Amino acid sequence: MKKNNIFFLYSFVYELFIILFIGLLSTYNKYYLFIIIILILSLLFFYRNNLNITLKPNNFLSPSASKITKIERKNNINIVSTYLSPFDKHFMIAPCDCQVVNKIYKPQRKTDVECMRHIMKDKYNNEFYLDQIVSKPLHWGWMPSLLYDRCVSFVNIGQHLKQGERYGLIRFGSNMEYGLPLNYKINNVVNKKIMIGEPIAKI
Repeated sequence: MKKNNIFFLYSFVYELFIILFIGLLSTYNKYYLFIIIILILSLLFFYRNNLNITLKPNNFLSPSASKITKIERKNNINIVSTYLSPFDKHFMIAPCDCQVVNKIYKPQRKTDVECMRHIMKDKYNNEFYLDQIVSKPLHWGWMPSLLYDRCVSFVNIGQHLKQGERYGLIRFGSNMEYGLPLNYKINNVVNKKIMIGEPIAKI
């Protein structure tokens, strides 16, 4: 099993353990049991797998299932903003064969509560970034800190990734932003729902 898939499995098992631990601490009755069953089913739904990604070497694939909310040119890059619903798959995949140049866990916008930025370069040395974002309107301040960060990374700086390989996840949905080089030809439009692994741009 690949290292990134082990991290993904670890995250799932960790959250499952938390749910079961809370259940054990609770006074046993049918209502608590019902809540625990619902939480476990929700966890299985959020972490449902996808093994049918078709690799397309000359394309930049969508790292997640999401809806495109904005496409704009800014600071000599194309920025694609997307929204992930709570029902979309949680994990992120490498959009192309690439290398992790840097990781920055820090809000990048005034509206960010949490942001994990992966800066990567493709096989042609084109640099791009992928932001996993939890924004203020979608921040659930009441959520127990036991879930730790909502934006999670499975990779290290310098690591090489194959197209379609998992590199992280974002819990309970929120937003993503992709900063793409101008020489990438974007072939999508605003308000389009794109599935994980679907081409966003031509490299």
